[in-house]
Amino acid sequence: MLITVWSVWLAPGSDNRLDMPWLVIVKVVVFGLATVALAAARHPRVATILGVLAIVKLGVAVVLGNA
Repeated sequence: MLITVWSVWLAPGSDNRLDMPWLVIVKVVVFGLATVALAAARHPRVATILGVLAIVKLGVAVVLGNA
């Protein structure tokens, strides 16, 4: 289901891409769910790495204006 959300509303080439700030909000939710899923699957280090990298990437993208 998340791949559908990504391809329809979040992908850079999508015809229905969300506008700011909804784009960032939904991306945070998607990456947050992935991080929680990894933690629940007993991979806390990988979950932490994904969470930190997602926050940094989204932060840089917002600052540069190409989230």
